Amino acid sequence: MDTEYETTCLKINGSGRKNSEERLISLTIGVEEMDPLIFYQTGQPLAAGKRFYWQSPSGDLTLTGIGAAAVIHAGSGRDRMLRVQKQWSQLTEQAVQYGDASLPGTGPILFGGFSFTPGKETDRLWGHFVNGLFLLPRLMLTVNHGQTFLSVNALHQPGESLEQLVRMMKQQAEDVQQMPSGRAVEQRPELLQADQQAPDEWLTLVNRAVAALKAKQMDKVVLARTLRLHFNGHPDAAAVLRRLKAQQAGDFIYCLEASGDYFIGASPERLVRKQDSMIESMCLAGSAARGQTKEADDLLGDRLLHDAKNRREHQYVVTMIRQALGKLCRSLTVPDHPVLMKNRDIQHLFTPVSGRSGDNLSVLHFVEQLHPTPALGGLPRDRAVRWISENEPFSRGIYGAPVGWCDRHGNGDFSVGIRSGLVQGHQAVLFAGCGILEASVPEQEYKETKTKFRPMLNGLGVDTDGAQ
Repeated sequence: MDTEYETTCLKINGSGRKNSEERLISLTIGVEEMDPLIFYQTGQPLAAGKRFYWQSPSGDLTLTGIGAAAVIHAGSGRDRMLRVQKQWSQLTEQAVQYGDASLPGTGPILFGGFSFTPGKETDRLWGHFVNGLFLLPRLMLTVNHGQTFLSVNALHQPGESLEQLVRMMKQQAEDVQQMPSGRAVEQRPELLQADQQAPDEWLTLVNRAVAALKAKQMDKVVLARTLRLHFNGHPDAAAVLRRLKAQQAGDFIYCLEASGDYFIGASPERLVRKQDSMIESMCLAGSAARGQTKEADDLLGDRLLHDAKNRREHQYVVTMIRQALGKLCRSLTVPDHPVLMKNRDIQHLFTPVSGRSGDNLSVLHFVEQLHPTPALGGLPRDRAVRWISENEPFSRGIYGAPVGWCDRHGNGDFSVGIRSGLVQGHQAVLFAGCGILEASVPEQEYKETKTKFRPMLNGLGVDTDGAQ
């Protein structure tokens, strides 16, 4: 399998050039029910250090990719989203599809994530992800509304027998269906140490941001902090995913692995989904903790709905998303008032957005227009992102950035990479952020980030109180 992987893996960089005689061949077949997480876990020896997992908030669509038939690096620069779209179109324009790949999430799928900023990534923490990484999986399991499909992707090399390649792909599909179906014994490593980003330094940073806001340098800026965890072993990605799936119902559950490092999370926030001409997005900004009782929870939710600071923060996002999508949509529907979205650990102000796409647009065109929204960057966008880059003491990498998938028809779904962490060896770095306005109180914002660490702490099997 290692030799096969090396000969069929196409790496595309910023130039977008490849051998014009190579063709993408994709085979999709219906298979018996398989557990996507067992497929993810047992497929590790075949993955060559590259895997992904994606579950929609409804749980109706799950994608699990093993290995890579092609790798696209996003590169730097403001046009990186559209460059990835161009490279993906070049790769799929002459593709040959065997089997039925008509359902969303079947056939050739490109999965990955961009970096938060378009500049060149220099932080060693994100070395394997560079400025954004996208994978066309060698093997992919799709579960769509209870139906299970297996897709096999390969590149047909010049001079290679197409018949022999397809025969090999069919054999791989048969072999995959014979993979062990039992769940591996979970080894949960012990937490040895938790290192917070220095609280006093972060509070000072928030105060500096508030001063900049009061001086009218910006209207809003989003600041994040980190929590570094040290274990006595490597946290197994499949085990973390299984806990996130059980604990964070209604969220996007995702994981992108590169050379053994993996970026993982449970995000409540969709950036954009495109299916044919239908567009879905959301405005998610303004948050509060959940209450221990229904009465306390309702009280916290009601306060959030009527809190001036959080409503203002939310309205910034609504205004920006309406303007951004208005450039690409024939029609757009945006409710006048937000409602509450309640997750296990936190509740948010939420405004759903829907529309009809203009012609000849991919989901990546919408990603390019939307990222970063004021929910993760600030306003004005360029000024806020520059302030973040100059003042935060770490690189965000894929944190807070678009993570998701697209197909050859331009359809796809991208979440925002929040409630997340990067796992490297025996170490995990968690990220949590909050929106800063003139009226922000640093101690309250610090408390909010503690709440936002909880999903990943729970996913890693760590006591949430002892680690913070």
